[in-house]
Amino acid sequence: MENNPDLKVVNDSFPHIGKVLQQMWGAPEVIEYIDTLLYDTRDGGRQGFPRDVMAALMNIYTAHAGKGADGTDPLSRDAPP
Repeated sequence: MENNPDLKVVNDSFPHIGKVLQQMWGAPEVIEYIDTLLYDTRDGGRQGFPRDVMAALMNIYTAHAGKGADGTDPLSRDAPP
């Protein structure tokens, strides 16, 4: 996942989030983690993410949710098309 362009976008602006995503990758909890990032749980106190980071997080979310039953990582550059 470290070569993924979406992760690079997140890392460039929010390296602490990118690090957590790398550490959690493959765990079911990564979906919950991204949910906590995307949805305001602070009664409107969040600024939100820049558009490119939001798109990257959504791409990572979608790819992780679609991870193959065989364990293949759809974000890996080595994954078949």
